[in-house]
Amino acid sequence: MGQGRNLFAFTISSDGGLKIIDGPPILAEDSIILVVDEDYACNWLFIGSNTTLIHRRAGMRAANFVRRLGYPLNNSVIGNKCKEFIIIDVEEGAEIRQSKIQQLKSILTRPPPKPVFKTPVETPRIKSPDFRSETIIRPIEELKGRINSSTQSCSSEKLYEAGYRRLGVLLASILLTYNDIRITREAERYMIDAANTRLCSVKVKGDRLIVAESSTFGGVEEKYNIQKRFIRLMEKARKLFGAHS
Repeated sequence: MGQGRNLFAFTISSDGGLKIIDGPPILAEDSIILVVDEDYACNWLFIGSNTTLIHRRAGMRAANFVRRLGYPLNNSVIGNKCKEFIIIDVEEGAEIRQSKIQQLKSILTRPPPKPVFKTPVETPRIKSPDFRSETIIRPIEELKGRINSSTQSCSSEKLYEAGYRRLGVLLASILLTYNDIRITREAERYMIDAANTRLCSVKVKGDRLIVAESSTFGGVEEKYNIQKRFIRLMEKARKLFGAHS
C-alpha cells in the first residue's frame, strides 16, 4: 500500500469473504475493513456504523481467522504473526471511536520501521545431524561415534519406530509455530498444510525423516524456528527413548 510497507487492506463482505484493496482503504460507514500491518505487528478491524449485525459477525469471524491462521498472499502468509488486534467497534463511545479512526488513518501513511537486524535472504544454516542439504534427515550411520551399535544391529522395527517418532517431533515443532494444521496422506508422503498453504511434504524411510526440498514451512523465519524447535525436541526425545530416537 505504502512504498516499502508491509501493509495490506481488505474489504469483508456480509458472507465473510475477503477482497484485497489495491490502494488506501476508504473507511466508509457501510463497510467493514481489515488492515494487516506486518511492519508494526498489528491487525485493525474497522466496523462501519451502518453495517448489519450479520455483516459484523461475518467480519469478526473473518478477521479472527486471519489473526489465527493468516491469509495466503504472494507465496507467503500474512496476518497471523501480528500480536496486536485493534477493533473499531460501532458500540464504542464517539470520542474513543473517533480517536481510533484517526490513529488508523495515521497508520496508513506511517513510514516503514528501520530494520534492527538484516533480514536473511535464505534460511540460516543450522549445524546439526538432523539437517542435511535442506532436508530433515538423520541416517543412523551418523550416530556410530555416539552409540555402541551400528545400522546392522538395529532391528527394522526399531528403525520404523524411530522414523515415526521423528515425524511426531516434527509435527510438534510445527504446532509450536502454527496453532492449526491439517495433515493428509498421499501414498508414502504426509502433506502438512496451514491456512490453505502447503507447509511441507514429508516421507518416513526407516529411521529417517525426509522433507521435500520444495517445503517452505510458510516462510524463511518460520522454517528456521521449526528447525530449531525440532533439534531441541529431538535432544529431549533421545534422553527419553535412547540413542536410536
